Amino acid sequence: RIKNISGLELVEKLNQKSAINGSLPEKEFKARNSVLTDLFEQKHGKTIYNIFITILVMVFINKVIYDYFVFGKLSVGLNLIQWSFQGPSSIFCLWLQMFATTLIMFFCFHFWANQRIKYIPNTLGKKCWDYGWLCAFISYEILLLSLPAMKLLEHFVPPVLSVALLLDQIRMMMKTYAFVRTNTPKALAYKPHQSGDEKETSPCPEFSKYLYFLFAPVLVYRDNYPRYAEIRWKFVTWYFMEVIVLTFYLAFIYEKFFIPIHKNFGLPDDQKTMFECLIVGIFASIIPSTMMLILLVYILLHSWMNGFAEMLRYADRMFYQDWWNSTSYAVFFRKWNVLVQDWLFTYIYKDVPFRKRWISMLTVILISALFHEYAFTLALRYFFPVVFIEFAGIG
Repeated sequence: RIKNISGLELVEKLNQKSAINGSLPEKEFKARNSVLTDLFEQKHGKTIYNIFITILVMVFINKVIYDYFVFGKLSVGLNLIQWSFQGPSSIFCLWLQMFATTLIMFFCFHFWANQRIKYIPNTLGKKCWDYGWLCAFISYEILLLSLPAMKLLEHFVPPVLSVALLLDQIRMMMKTYAFVRTNTPKALAYKPHQSGDEKETSPCPEFSKYLYFLFAPVLVYRDNYPRYAEIRWKFVTWYFMEVIVLTFYLAFIYEKFFIPIHKNFGLPDDQKTMFECLIVGIFASIIPSTMMLILLVYILLHSWMNGFAEMLRYADRMFYQDWWNSTSYAVFFRKWNVLVQDWLFTYIYKDVPFRKRWISMLTVILISALFHEYAFTLALRYFFPVVFIEFAGIG
């Protein structure tokens, strides 16, 4: 019977059943490939992949030959790459500082969880200890959000590096929150063994599990994940080669299609009216924008995630679903980034203290929209809330 219903219908039935039991379903981790990995192993999926690569190659050859014979020069996006990745050492130092704080956070949590055992239950001292560390963790999350942003605004950092740093900053915030949110109930319910013959255990997981969680391409914390027995270095090499090659191709598309369209937008010497410039700019950008969207999603959610998953032997490769078959924004948002969707569902949607599901849904949408807009606003250095309106309004 399960085979005869769609995935969304199955999820709805599971949610209804869980709602009757007073709970929502937990995230299930299991060994599985990414959707495109399975599709590319099929004949028709491989054909579509080859057609797309052929189109990219033909567009590249066309623009290069045109520039050479018309302008007498070759420009393949290398200048834009060089400009976009200038000053990586300062960004890397800032990233190291953020990462170091996530390690310190673990030891602080470990210290809190082990020391609270020594307090007598239901005493004022124990409550002060717990609430004091809760305030410290909230302060840590606020500082992790604000200090790197203030550092970015002090100096010029290219948008590409800014987005990379800000998204990883948000990733660290989500991971530390997931770790604390998952393990705090265990620490609160922990009772040390009274018998001297029984082996004493800690209320906090091992550091190696936390460290693996920090690097693994997953945002929902578990003490253990499904893992493969060995690393296939051939696949690791291929995935990261795709990242490098397609990153250069993104720069090529931007330099050849976007800069010529928009570099004179609104200038006095432009003979077109502002409305004409706007219409021409929008419709001339549709095809290259679609190409960039597909390539970005493929680079980040397929090649990059699968490359790290292979190196860490992480087996659950469902980083996205078939978002290209979505017929509504609601389905698209659930499918296009499963990692973030799982985190929002597990730690926001399920934790919102309201029985009305639409309140939980609205809370998830607003939080997601705010953080997406936060990253793009700081990276581009101006507030133009297209992403927020698309997520929280149209979406």
